[in-house]
This record gives sequence, structure tokens and C-alpha cells, in this order.
Amino acid sequence: RSRPFGPDLKGELSEQQISTNQQRLEDLWRLSASHGISWDELDRAYVEFAQQGSKRYAEWSEMPNVDALQGKQGAKRSKDALPEPKPQPLAHFFKKKAEERAVQHLKKFMPEKDPRLVAPSQTKRLAGKLFAQEKKKYFAPWKPGMLTRQLQQLVAASMLRRETAERSYNPKSNK
Repeated sequence: RSRPFGPDLKGELSEQQISTNQQRLEDLWRLSASHGISWDELDRAYVEFAQQGSKRYAEWSEMPNVDALQGKQGAKRSKDALPEPKPQPLAHFFKKKAEERAVQHLKKFMPEKDPRLVAPSQTKRLAGKLFAQEKKKYFAPWKPGMLTRQLQQLVAASMLRRETAERSYNPKSNK
């Protein structure tokens, strides 16, 4: 953007700047319309992408809603039953799973000993790597560049639909 949309240094918009801005916006609109997709559709796709990412992060890091979980369970437990464990964030589950996998892997090298006691630093380091891998997989759809890829696919699909509709409804004569 070498040419600004805004006012000049004095804070005024000249007639020439207004007409230039109008022409640039018309060109931009024409280009967008030629792809068969509106800016509103792109905005909706962006907002949906951002909301899904926020929801996924909330599932990962926040405590689940206890009231909703109790409502799903229905019947009350007897007084003799053990207390239910408190719900944990999904990250907690993956951290425990990573620690178990690390212990299981290190058991191969020390079958008769507990790796958590014999080599705690190795166990923690391996568990941390496994946890990072799981987190990376869990958030893979929202890694850098994925929004661009998703919007490009949306525009490409819209262009294909438009071009197909043009070919099928407006066949050109082969004279």
C-alpha cells in the first residue's frame, strides 16, 4: 500500500484523494466479485476460524463445566460410593498420558526399576517432549499459515462454482 487511504499531513481529504480512494475500492470490489466471493463471506470464514481456535484452546486449558457434567450423569450416587474425581482440563489428561508413555519407554532400559525414581530428569524431559508433540497435534489446524490456506481454498472453491455455473448456463457458441 504505497498510497494511503487517509487524509494528508494537514488532516484534510482532498477531492483528488477521495476520488482515488473511491476508484481503488471499486477496483477491489470488482476483483473480489470476479472471484465469486464477497467480503462478508471471507469475514464470516475468518470469524468462524478464530472462534473455533478459541474454543479449542478453552477445551485444552480450562476446567470443564461441572454443572453440565452433573446434569448429563442424571442419577445421584449412593453415600457409600467413592467420591468422584474432579474434572480436569484436557491438558492435564495429555500430561498424564505423556508421563505414562515416557515411563513405559524408559522401562525398556531399566525393567526392574521405576524410571521416575531412578532417572527422574530423563523421565520428565521425555514426558515434556511427548506432551509438546501432543499439544502440537491438537492445535495443528490453527498453526501459522492455516487461516491463509483455508481462505484460499474457500476462494478457489467459490471461483470453481462460479465458473462451472457460467459454463453450464451460458454456453458459448463454437462458430
